[in-house]
Amino acid sequence: MLSKTLKITHSAGPDGIDPSLANPAIHIVVPILTDLINSSIAAGIVPDEIKIAKVIPIFKAGEKCKVDNYRPISILPFFSKFFEKIVYERLYN
Repeated sequence: MLSKTLKITHSAGPDGIDPSLANPAIHIVVPILTDLINSSIAAGIVPDEIKIAKVIPIFKAGEKCKVDNYRPISILPFFSKFFEKIVYERLYN
């Protein structure tokens, strides 16, 4: 199953969905998610909601007051990871 290949974190994205809580129940929404992804691919349209990321600065080392000592990480919406993985697998195969 695709959900077992994704890294599950505790960081909720802009959608507010905590992956560690949602992943065990993913089997409930798989039919709906499948239809949404297939429709999106067929129409060639990516929903705007899965294009948004929450960017957070992570401190690396050194002085905390210097911007250069931070690196950005992007926290994506939970379902965008499935969308990305499915599109990747279809293109790769």
